[in-house]
Amino acid sequence: MILVKMSGYLAGSQRRQLVNRNYMSTNIKVYKANKYYTIALLFVPIFLGVVFLLGDNPMTTEKWIGFSILSGMAILIALIPFAGKLEVGSNYARTYFLNFPVTTIQISDVQAIQYGKLFRGGLGYGNGLNIRFVVNGKSKFTSIGENLYGIEAIAHVSRVLGVGKISSTNEIAITKALQKESDIKSSRGYLVANKHKLIGSGAILLSTVLFFVGLFAAEGNSSSSIKFLIPVSIVLLIFSMGYTIVKTK
Repeated sequence: MILVKMSGYLAGSQRRQLVNRNYMSTNIKVYKANKYYTIALLFVPIFLGVVFLLGDNPMTTEKWIGFSILSGMAILIALIPFAGKLEVGSNYARTYFLNFPVTTIQISDVQAIQYGKLFRGGLGYGNGLNIRFVVNGKSKFTSIGENLYGIEAIAHVSRVLGVGKISSTNEIAITKALQKESDIKSSRGYLVANKHKLIGSGAILLSTVLFFVGLFAAEGNSSSSIKFLIPVSIVLLIFSMGYTIVKTK
């Protein structure tokens, strides 16, 4: 009789644990980072190449090393969103890079949370959540960008972490941003709504490819490549960046 009761208790406990695990898994949502967020950094190799190639002094080994390091860093940062994601659970938010956790914020650790511009004046980073939280007794700051993860992710994080911490004004602003995003998707379609961003990003990538083709051709002492491909890539880059800024603001 005792064994039967114990087996029944263990079976019930296992069922409860399974239900809890299923409940936790269904309350976890993952948001992938916007791959176009840092694509403008591909302008750095082009700018450096123009400065080095069109300068009075010839390219030296030291200049090539410096160019390679700075260009590699810019390209690496530009590709970071491809490996980033945001996970939001029932009582936490966690960012990942290459599937490794970077920052974890528990609801109990949040001191203040505010929705608005990530930097004074914007600086092209747009709106997001600025969060102050406690880690091992020390106060830390972090931000979650709307342009990087989307307004739906921002709203989700604010609902989870902002209970009693976020102002009603911020809540109204997030609701309006959500409604605007919903109107765009429902009335015009996602691709149509983002066609200017896609066109601008494609043009930036094309200008980068043209520049490097001209750069490597210039190393082979092809003067026509210097006169044609590099200036064309610069003009295309300026046009595409201006087009993207004007059309997506």
